[in-house]
Amino acid sequence: MSRRTPLAGARNFRDLGGYARTDGRRIRWGRLYRSGALASMDARARRGFHALGITVVCDLRRPSEREAAPHPFDGTPVREVHIPIDPGSAGEMYRALHAGTLTEDHSRAFMIGINRQLVLSHAADYRRTFEELLAIGDRPFLVNCTAGKDRTGLWAALILSLLGISRELILEDYLLSNAMLQEEWEGKVFPRIQNDLQESGVSFDLAGVRPLFDAREEYLQAALDEIDRHFGSTEGYLQDAVGIDSADIAELEARLLE
Repeated sequence: MSRRTPLAGARNFRDLGGYARTDGRRIRWGRLYRSGALASMDARARRGFHALGITVVCDLRRPSEREAAPHPFDGTPVREVHIPIDPGSAGEMYRALHAGTLTEDHSRAFMIGINRQLVLSHAADYRRTFEELLAIGDRPFLVNCTAGKDRTGLWAALILSLLGISRELILEDYLLSNAMLQEEWEGKVFPRIQNDLQESGVSFDLAGVRPLFDAREEYLQAALDEIDRHFGSTEGYLQDAVGIDSADIAELEARLLE
């Protein structure tokens, strides 16, 4: 089966099925999905989305992100659970971008800092996603943010780790966002940023902007290192910070592994 699910306008949408543990058990296909924003899905893509059977979507975007790009789920059986996650000093970063002073090092440090903050400041938010997942039985489940790479990326790392997937495969899954997003970034997003900045009289430096849009191993690794530093392991973080107990793990393994 294909990890990439072809839904036009569904950013970075993919299935977490098929990843294998060392004991040979695999995550079931068609149960766990991750994505970016879904606002641009056309009618055909919306039909394809509903055919997947997803009835609960945990949306990690800020209210302003949702208002700018609302998902097309009104009047459908899909229930959106809004769990806004807003890490980092985004205001400072945007001011530097619009002043033309954003450097590659600044952007890298910002993204590394965000991933650390996701671990330390948002465990309760990730707990809510697990509560929703535990409540839906065998139905398919989706977590999304705007790009689907960092806020959603840490959620994916947590559920994959809970299900016994190695960190090597977790990092591999995180880096898939680059291939999934490249065409949109290169063809639409970067030209739009360049145009907006030039209209404001600010020069566009792709090298300074690029790290914000990349999925780089050092970003997720920063989150994993923070987990190890404060909790000893991902299992310790899930138990002590997120609040996942052994019964929760056993239930999710029974439901999501084959």
